[in-house]
Amino acid sequence: MKNIVSALIVLFCNVCVIQASSLFKIDDNYLSQHDIVYLEPEFDSFNGFPLGNGDLGGMLWFTNEGITLQINKIDLYDKPANGRMTLRSAGRLNVNLGVPCYSYMHLADFEARLSLQNADLKIKSSTPFADTEITSWVDANSNVWVIDCQADYKKTLPSGAVNRISLERWGSCDFGGWYGSRDRDVANGLGTAKVNRQENDIILEEKFEGGLHFTIACRVLETPTEILRVSDRESSMITPLSSKQKYKILISVVSSNDSDNPTQEAISLLDKAEVKTLTALRKEHLSWWTHFWSKSFVHLADNYLENIYYIRRYLMGSSSRGKYPVPFNGGLWTTNYDHRQWATPHHWNTQESYWGLAVQNDCDLLRPYIETYVNMIPQGKALARKKGTKDGLLITEAHDFSGNMVSANWGNMTTNYTPASQISKIMWEYYAYTQDRDYLRNTIYPFMKEAAEFYLNFLQWDDVRKEFYIYPAQPYEHEWSSKLKNTITDRYMIESLFKNCIKAAQDLNMDKSKIKQWKHVISHLWAPPILDVPEKGKVFGLAFTENNEVYPDAKTNIQDYHFDAHTTAVFPAGVLGLDHKGTDYFEIARNIALHHPKNRNAITPGAIVSARLGLGDKVLERLQCSVNYLQHFNQGLFYNLDHWHYFSRYVDQIPNAELYAQRDYMYDSRLTYNRPEAGKSGFRTKPFVQCGMETMGILGTAINEMLLQSHEGKIRVFPAIPSKFASAFTLRAEGAFIVSSVIDSLGNIPFVEIKSLAGKECRIQNPWDDDLVQVVTQNNRNVNIEVNKDNVISFKTTIGESYIVRKKGIDVNHVSKTYHAVPNMFPKKYGEAMLGKECTFIDREH
Repeated sequence: MKNIVSALIVLFCNVCVIQASSLFKIDDNYLSQHDIVYLEPEFDSFNGFPLGNGDLGGMLWFTNEGITLQINKIDLYDKPANGRMTLRSAGRLNVNLGVPCYSYMHLADFEARLSLQNADLKIKSSTPFADTEITSWVDANSNVWVIDCQADYKKTLPSGAVNRISLERWGSCDFGGWYGSRDRDVANGLGTAKVNRQENDIILEEKFEGGLHFTIACRVLETPTEILRVSDRESSMITPLSSKQKYKILISVVSSNDSDNPTQEAISLLDKAEVKTLTALRKEHLSWWTHFWSKSFVHLADNYLENIYYIRRYLMGSSSRGKYPVPFNGGLWTTNYDHRQWATPHHWNTQESYWGLAVQNDCDLLRPYIETYVNMIPQGKALARKKGTKDGLLITEAHDFSGNMVSANWGNMTTNYTPASQISKIMWEYYAYTQDRDYLRNTIYPFMKEAAEFYLNFLQWDDVRKEFYIYPAQPYEHEWSSKLKNTITDRYMIESLFKNCIKAAQDLNMDKSKIKQWKHVISHLWAPPILDVPEKGKVFGLAFTENNEVYPDAKTNIQDYHFDAHTTAVFPAGVLGLDHKGTDYFEIARNIALHHPKNRNAITPGAIVSARLGLGDKVLERLQCSVNYLQHFNQGLFYNLDHWHYFSRYVDQIPNAELYAQRDYMYDSRLTYNRPEAGKSGFRTKPFVQCGMETMGILGTAINEMLLQSHEGKIRVFPAIPSKFASAFTLRAEGAFIVSSVIDSLGNIPFVEIKSLAGKECRIQNPWDDDLVQVVTQNNRNVNIEVNKDNVISFKTTIGESYIVRKKGIDVNHVSKTYHAVPNMFPKKYGEAMLGKECTFIDREH
């Protein structure tokens, strides 16, 4: 959490609180419509409730007699001398209320409500034995997890019953090898956890051979307890039942990354929370989340998609404020001990959690990602030298966050050079949206420059064609060949990287000779591979063969799968977009987007690509498919693989099995991994169920791009809005502008409001095409504007000033609107997906 505080201090001057727009208002309880409501308990841990503060967090789920939490922390990486760096769980807390308060057979009433707005969970239940209430939250400002328990026990209270609060850590293998292999030493990963007692606290201390050590401290307030040591790895607090039971559980977790003495600091956190009082702690927690939510606003015609959008923001605020980036493979929301599929970070997947954060004004959440990769510069430079370049840096697709380039010698990834340029793109976005020049100079630009230097050294010159070429190379997410030439991914990521390096160097007034080199390369890059596919038309290929033939050919089904690489120019490179509408390359990209199959959603940015090309209805289709196919979990989390329907026993027996059998691996306990797509290990599928973070990142980014784009040097509002799709937003644009606007179902846009945070010149595409436009300040003072031949309006701005862009002669003050909401009371359904859980133990009228 030390990282959190310092990051917020640095950003305070550049990230302001946004109260939507002056021309529309938002109910204080607007987000309550997006509460996640379970009307019966969830006993499968993967469908539990995610709670976190950005560093500490985990999932909470139910047992017949209480609740279980798996406690995770973003920096608990074990780095053994002869093994892979693995993120370990901290432990588990079990709360047993002494009676079957959540037993399906005994429930009279039940509700569990996850409030995104307050970042807390409230649980109520009624059985013949007790009425219970539990509230849980992880303090936004310290690594303290609070569980407030109340129970009103009835006359049937059994004699001798107790409440038992147990803290344990057992650990496990990580099972990370694509489910196809595991360390046969089942003791690997167990650690050396020991529990002990210090006064009235349970202390669990863990140490790993790689140097990681951490402590969990647990304290119970407001009721006397007896501490019972169950084993070396588990200890319990016992409190006898009374007719009315009230107590609060505090958990703190401190690692050796936070303190040289984790145990002392963990106890200190509990002491501070107790002295401050939980009332004051909660007030500050709610204040932090109020500020967080006030930074941006999105309203969509589709309430379910809007709900998912806000869940994504909630999850990132709950998991991206610590030392390391959010792991794509489960985030903080894994529940099965130390199991984490793939184990090792893969960059294509990791970055997807960080796409779009700057647009939604969550720039501070980018810093763990940025600073992790900046710390890897020495290892990146060492790898570049091994590849034969004297300067520059190279990041492999699979790597760990200590800088170990895991896939440097993997045949299926060894010539993928693009991760460093993708990382640079996200770093550049931080600067473009904040205009934090000091951070650019000291942190971002050194990485970008080294990433560019690799290409300057590695590219070769074709004296016949008078252009640069790259060989050997391979596109990202492409296992079939590592000996290709002039890959489309390198082609456009080089262009993107070099253009951003030029802008950075110009803003910093440095490296004029490098600017010349970068410009020279950009003007002498190879043309992209293009082929004509029967029944589809022209599409981009992936690369060329060594003999300069387009790869793959029109008959190869690789073309159908990898839509992520084919459209690199559109996204993530961002060098082909609406500015190029009508050009051959634009039409080819558009053709690829329009042919994107419904069942390819997991890690491909197809929805974002469609938005960047202005294809609003296609964006909506892609978003709907993403939810339908991949939102497998009731609290709103997604899976990150499209093809797990293969494991269903009915895959060959039902139509459209890829949709309707997609979730069978979670609920049919007979299923095993019996296909080569998952290593054919024979393991049962259900024990390995966990979420993936990528699809939510794609969905959130696509919604942002649907509403606002600014990457082409101008602001565009509603550039890819679907038909009859009333929406509103307050989001952030490049140049550090806060932009607000509204569109109705007929496509009418009454105004655009722009607040300048850095005093830059503002350029905006005329939302009304050729109509005359007026720009005024909030006190209705006219602002001088210029309009170019492409209907781009430009005007100078002052820091802190807001400007209204409107049709000339139109008064927009009368269009003020309030976005109302009422708290959500029931689960929401969306095709095959659902947010929440329905009640089946009694009849309920909706």
